[in-house]
Amino acid sequence: MVSRLHPKTEVYPHKGPTNAQLTMHLGVDTPPRAGMRVGGLTRRPGWRRGVVTMFDDSFTHEVWCGRGRARIVLLLRLWHPELPLEARRRILRRNEFGMS
Repeated sequence: MVSRLHPKTEVYPHKGPTNAQLTMHLGVDTPPRAGMRVGGLTRRPGWRRGVVTMFDDSFTHEVWCGRGRARIVLLLRLWHPELPLEARRRILRRNEFGMS
């Protein structure tokens, strides 16, 4: 999905329900005043155009976009590589997280 964060906008600290998935952002339009914090690590700017940023969204994280233009990333959710196949099947049977 394409994620657009408009100027002067922030998404307050939150976290996902499990570490079964990782979140990947591919920078599309990455203004210098847009940033992110995952756990205790802050990145300003948070993204670089054409570069992948991956994080475990079970950690508390937040994003913001300062003045100027919107921040745009391609957002993908991926299975955690250490999650066993049977656990993935169990999650799919329960239809958790909308993952396929």
